[in-house]
Amino acid sequence: MSVLRLCLCTLAAVLLACGQVGHDSERHVLTGNDTNLFFQAQLPLDPQKADKIIAEVQSFAREHDMDLLVARETLPPGDFNVSANAATINIKAMHTAALGDTGVQVFAIVPDTVSETDKELVREFVTRLRTIS
Repeated sequence: MSVLRLCLCTLAAVLLACGQVGHDSERHVLTGNDTNLFFQAQLPLDPQKADKIIAEVQSFAREHDMDLLVARETLPPGDFNVSANAATINIKAMHTAALGDTGVQVFAIVPDTVSETDKELVREFVTRLRTIS
């Protein structure tokens, strides 16, 4: 089930990136699978706070000079997928009501071996999301 979610998340991000003009958001999109998915968690966040969650990921991406991908309008009502992407890591926060999520799913993938920097970025990402009230 988690691989399905990751695939849906990646597909939505790539489809959204194709429609953007003047910015190459696809340059840092990593395709994930079981071998490079190194973090997965469900945070008990209210998916109704999608605007706040997206804004926090946007702020995180900007502060770390990462690309931002957002999929919301192209997804079913209430669902969203937002990710901060760099050459060495993709960190995603998403809600997929059709899969029965009661919170926000967080995934992190890397192309190779997970570094301490990658782990620290994920810790910061999760901590920042948990501060949303």
